[in-house]
Formats: sequence, C-alpha cells, structure tokens
Amino acid sequence: MGAFFVYRFQRCIVEKLANNYQSVLVADSNEKRRHVLLEFLEVSRYRVTSDLSLPEDLFAHVESVKPDIIFIGSDFPDQEVMDFISSVTEHRPCPIVLFAQDENPRTIQVATQVGVSAYVSGDLSAKNVQTITEAAIARFCQLQNLKSELEKVQTNLSERKVIEQAKGFLINQKGYSEKEAHRALQKIAMNKMRRLAEVARDVVSSYKSKAIKKNNHKIESLTPEQRVLRCV
Repeated sequence: MGAFFVYRFQRCIVEKLANNYQSVLVADSNEKRRHVLLEFLEVSRYRVTSDLSLPEDLFAHVESVKPDIIFIGSDFPDQEVMDFISSVTEHRPCPIVLFAQDENPRTIQVATQVGVSAYVSGDLSAKNVQTITEAAIARFCQLQNLKSELEKVQTNLSERKVIEQAKGFLINQKGYSEKEAHRALQKIAMNKMRRLAEVARDVVSSYKSKAIKKNNHKIESLTPEQRVLRCV
C-alpha cells in the first residue's frame, strides 16, 4: 500500500510538471524517426512549434519560437550538435531529448554533460516516446531544482563572508565586540529596511574606499625620493 501511494504521488508530480511543458521543437533528418515523433505529438497534448531537418540554424529557431521541449535526432551526434545543446542549456534551458544510433558511452557522457535530459538510442515507437518525454521533463526539473539549491548555498556562503568582513571592520575601527558589531549591522538594516548582507556590503565598501583614499593621501604627501624608496 505504501509503495503504491508513493508511485501515485510521484506520478502526480510528473503529470503536474508535464502540464507546464506544451510546445515541442523537432529537429531530425531521419525521416522514419521524425515520422514516429510527429505521430506521437499529433495524438498527445503537446504541440509542434517547429519541424526542422538537421543541419539548420537551430539556435535561431529556439530564440524565435521558444519551445518548452526540444527533440533532436542525430544518428551520430557531432560537435556541432553538442555545441547547440550547450548553447541552449546556457542561454535558454529546457528539457532536451537526443535520439541517436550511437551507443558509445563517451558520446552519451558528453551529451549528458552539455545538457541532454534524455539520450535515446535504438528503435522508437509512439508509445515509448511518451515515457521518454515525461522522464526528460522530470530529470530536467530535478536538475534545475538542484542548481537552484546550489546557487542558494553559494549565495548564503558569500553573504556570510561579507557579513563577517563588515563585523571585522567595525570591531577594528569602532572597538566593538563581535555581538555589538552584529547588532549595529542589524540596526542599520532594520532602519533602512534592507537585507543584512546588503548593509554589510555597503560597510565593507565604505571602509575599503576610506582605506584607499587614506593610502593615496599618504603617497601624495611623500617627497619624490620617498616615493621611489617606497616602490623599491
């Protein structure tokens, strides 16, 4: 019963995710495979935004029609195909399914690294394209969530670092204790209705700017001989 509930729950999640992905760009020079893909799309809830042959200026089409999903058919994906996938992943990420005949593990690895959500080799039927599409959407969403979480962690670490820097400046310049420095930053943040990290960045920037000005003033007050000796 528990396993069945988990399955139904996961199925609902997949269906909910899939509902957000409607338009499909198909790019394939293999007529037989493209026919299978289009046959599936005709009876599914997805709609075809572009039906292209390879090679074409795929990225221009992606920028123009902004598909939710991309189907690419390339029996033996070359560098041009991999570069296209990499560009889409970087500039307009979406689920990408690569249909191929190449079963070389290295090719599959490279395709996955550049952003392919599902790599499919061998014969196709309209029936299994549905499963492949759902799996690609689920994997894409999972990776996007992981990426988002990683970015949050990196942001939190960066913010913590700048807060500690700001506290350090206040401790050295104002003679505050660590708790007093933290409270001072919090008070400024509350009064200005800003995030603590933003206030901390301003404090760090202000003290660094003052330090640079002070250093420049010292250099200007030196005689030419002293300036030469300072550089030695």
